[in-house]
Amino acid sequence: MNSNEFLADHELGFNVDKGNLNNFSQKIPQNLTNSQQSPEVIKSDLLKLQEKISSLESRLQPSHQSSQIIYCPKVEIKKTKHSASSSLLKSFEREERELEELERSITSTPSKKSSASLNAVLDRLRTDLLNQRQKNVKLRKSNDGLKKMLNHREDLHAKLAMLQEDHYTLIQSFERSENIRNKQKEMIESLKNEILEYEAAENEKGEQKKPKKKRPIIPKPKTKRLYSCVNYN
Repeated sequence: MNSNEFLADHELGFNVDKGNLNNFSQKIPQNLTNSQQSPEVIKSDLLKLQEKISSLESRLQPSHQSSQIIYCPKVEIKKTKHSASSSLLKSFEREERELEELERSITSTPSKKSSASLNAVLDRLRTDLLNQRQKNVKLRKSNDGLKKMLNHREDLHAKLAMLQEDHYTLIQSFERSENIRNKQKEMIESLKNEILEYEAAENEKGEQKKPKKKRPIIPKPKTKRLYSCVNYN
């Protein structure tokens, strides 16, 4: 293997590591900077980042030593090695800076703005809760009033049903009394007719049994004749 192939393989390995690092940075959730992130999750993410950095360092150090051992005899190889190692160091420093920025973004304390916004949200929630409690109290009072009205209405309905039953019984008793009265009237009329018929029959029987009375003969009064004295001279 010549020097150019070794450098190509070395740069390819670093690029693979760099790609893995970029993939790892892309897999970091966007909400790690949120002030509500738990400290346990932050600690676990920091441990993962430290393990990744140590694995990158372990991969880069042997290749750097081997490049020093192989390319020392020749001047041209030293130049190429120096340019390649400088580019590798620059890229490694750049990756370290990116990792430090990631660590700072993860371990950053919540800002005053976020705390102020949280306080504002909490105050708004408190006011909403108080308003909801007041509404619940009003609704409870109105429900109690409606329950009382419904109970009173049920009592009135029960009384109305009793009155309707009494009215119905009274109507039935009145109808029965009217029927009895009409029958009594009919009986009285029939009795009157029977009495009249009986009296008429009795009168007829009495007249038939009595003898006929003769009329008394009244004598004529005697009239005196008055003779007038006539003188025939």
